Amino acid sequence: MAAEAGGAPNSGTHSVLFKKTLSNKGISVQRYWNGAIVGPDCRKFLKMFRAVLEIIRAEIEKKTWRCEGQKWFDRHVAVLKELDVVGHYCLLPRTSMLLLEELDALQAACTAYGAAYREAYPNHPILTHKGHLIEMHLASIARRFGTVGIFGEDGMEAMHPLDSRARLLVQSMRKAVDRHKALTAHTAIPQNFVSKKEQTKFARVRKNQVAPAGDLDLTRDE
Repeated sequence: MAAEAGGAPNSGTHSVLFKKTLSNKGISVQRYWNGAIVGPDCRKFLKMFRAVLEIIRAEIEKKTWRCEGQKWFDRHVAVLKELDVVGHYCLLPRTSMLLLEELDALQAACTAYGAAYREAYPNHPILTHKGHLIEMHLASIARRFGTVGIFGEDGMEAMHPLDSRARLLVQSMRKAVDRHKALTAHTAIPQNFVSKKEQTKFARVRKNQVAPAGDLDLTRDE
């Protein structure tokens, strides 16, 4: 979501303010990937997107009518609040299967996301590939298997920093075959030989990242 979406005046200023606000709240933007917010930063943004958008809305209202700022705020919230619900239930099944009412809530959020996106961004009515998967396929997969989270790519994504650190260690090796063998060994060690203390820490972090379903506000009437 771009801060300047919606044709607000001085959109460049709002875009800069949006990025600065994300940085102040500890949310990193991946500059090498078209300014996307990924992984933990994306989940963090979905938990505080209203606070972020409130700052942009206040800036818009300084330069235009108050109703314009409210309309800008409402149409972005309409999309993001559904993604928040979807993200919640895509993480929850790591520890349990989804209940029937949770599957219903997930399907409702997926459908509402597609409708809200088209209404909020009429100039771009076609969903992205991942947006299409959310609207049309995610809920049916969840109903078929009773879960979504165990099919996530988080484990593979966690390999990237390990691989990057290992490549720095072996980059001086001239022979490609030997370099690759050393790289494989360095990436395998932290995966296969993790202390019990580290295992406990990782388990606790993952558990804290997933809020109980009862703590989730499904009304979204804000």
